[in-house]
Amino acid sequence: MRGRIAGALGLALALGVAGCSDRRAPVRIGVKDFAEQAILGEVLATVLRTSGFAVGRVVECRDTWGCHKALREGHVDVLVDYTGTGLNYIDAPPGPETVERTRELYRPLGLDWRVPLGFDNGYRLLMPADEAPAGIDGLSGGSPLRFVVPLEYLRRPRDGLAALVSRYGLRATVDPLIIDPPGERYEAVRTGRADVAVGYATDGAIAEMGLRPLADPAGFFPPYEAVIVIRRAAEATHPGLGEALDRLAGRIDTAAMRRLNARVQVEGRDPQAVARGFLVDAGLVDREAVTVETGPEVVLTRPDGAALAGHVPRARKALRAAFPDRPVRVEGHRAPKERLVTGGARAAILGAEQLFRWSVRRRRWVADERVEAVAVLGERRMHLVRRAGDGGDPLGGTLGIERGVAGHAAKAMLDAADAGRPRADEPAALLESVRGGDLDGALIFAAPGDPTLAAALGAGGLALRPLAGWLTAERAARLPFLRAARLPPNTYPGQGPPLETVGAQVVLADAAPGDALSQGGGPAAALPGGAAPLTPDQVRRAADALGITEAPDPALPDAGHRTRAGPPPEASSWRAALEVALNGLIVLFTGWLGWLLFGARVREGA
Repeated sequence: MRGRIAGALGLALALGVAGCSDRRAPVRIGVKDFAEQAILGEVLATVLRTSGFAVGRVVECRDTWGCHKALREGHVDVLVDYTGTGLNYIDAPPGPETVERTRELYRPLGLDWRVPLGFDNGYRLLMPADEAPAGIDGLSGGSPLRFVVPLEYLRRPRDGLAALVSRYGLRATVDPLIIDPPGERYEAVRTGRADVAVGYATDGAIAEMGLRPLADPAGFFPPYEAVIVIRRAAEATHPGLGEALDRLAGRIDTAAMRRLNARVQVEGRDPQAVARGFLVDAGLVDREAVTVETGPEVVLTRPDGAALAGHVPRARKALRAAFPDRPVRVEGHRAPKERLVTGGARAAILGAEQLFRWSVRRRRWVADERVEAVAVLGERRMHLVRRAGDGGDPLGGTLGIERGVAGHAAKAMLDAADAGRPRADEPAALLESVRGGDLDGALIFAAPGDPTLAAALGAGGLALRPLAGWLTAERAARLPFLRAARLPPNTYPGQGPPLETVGAQVVLADAAPGDALSQGGGPAAALPGGAAPLTPDQVRRAADALGITEAPDPALPDAGHRTRAGPPPEASSWRAALEVALNGLIVLFTGWLGWLLFGARVREGA
């Protein structure tokens, strides 16, 4: 009898311990693999932690299918999902898309759709603002559309690509381009690799990319209200879990979510810092309860205008890897190289020609020792456009080049060819001037397939001219940033076979070591205005993040040599002497200031 009682007591004690262990187990939050979900996951985690719950690491379950499977099987306890997505996942019959309907359909599955956060993140079709029709119905007719979509969108039976094409009577290419990161999808449209992108209403990168959402007059896309979803078993083992998260009901509207996404997608800020800052500003969490500070921002500068804007996503990705705990801010500047070497920016997007300077003594371009290439972001090809049927000298007559630093390579080519003084303007205006006869031709440095060039050439009246044999050995020595190149066949309407031309790389650049006095160490290193090169480790991380398979051109000053050849060479003797003198002056000034303060106290004591 005693044995039975002892056994029963032991079992009860074991169950009690197990129950206590379950209650002490951390809450597990699931997120899908895009910026908005990362932010919302950190919002939930911070609210729960400040409410007294233990929270485990945020679990990336990739997509809707993975997250719902993890939720049902108990691998995660709570997540944020969207009503349209939830109804599509269980293949609910058509009907009014409401939170209450979603809640009722999921209740038998043991999942509790609790409170809407206050915003709708529906799917949108996006196109460049200057090409987009008012609505999706304006896409019918014409050539088959090249869509770029996330992988998940192909799997959706009711509101996916196949259903969209059928509902609007669209023509689409057989194989859409599949890219999951939203910013990279939008870049594919902006650069002409695709015609239409599938995105989300709250994406922060839409405006930066110059895209516009198309209206949905047929009401094809259902509402996608963001709702907190909790596994009911988790509510039992974590009493008060639902009530703690209900504080977020209606607190994040669409405009607010778009701003939060932009801070991560565009500014490169850390999702946890963005989430905590929002909660503090909204009065949902006390500032004393969380740390909201981040490291100082990293400034990435690029030329004003659109010439190199397409390289921003890759450059930002590299800098996020080099500076994982700091936000990245992008700025346009009329002289990005000068901004870089004077310390106004930590990195710059530059054409290869910008890493050189004109030497009057040598009568050619030589490497600018103040800057160096960190990684290759892309390439450009020179496009010589003249009126169709013009068979004269390719570089004869009055030519146009791009305005600002974007036209430096073309200007250098014309100088090397002793051509006349060019006119500078924006690419679209240059092409219209050629078409109208105000210019004989235009030299435009752009990536192959540039959409502005494609549209102008497709309209007729203009043609590309080859530059075969133009880059002689003598010119190559004078213009070391240029290389012989080709435009692939049929890159543009009416082009036909490959076209001989010249090209150059676009690189992520930093300041070269030893350029500024602040690089030598000592008290002078704290002075403002000095350029700061990336460390060898930061250079490696930036290159690794881009999966670099192409090295900077051997003619370019290259930061990679610092990762291979050890520390940079010593600064020149006059720089070293000047730095020593400056450091000495700072030390003398500090001692004089201390003497004044100490003397004042002594006099007061007397």
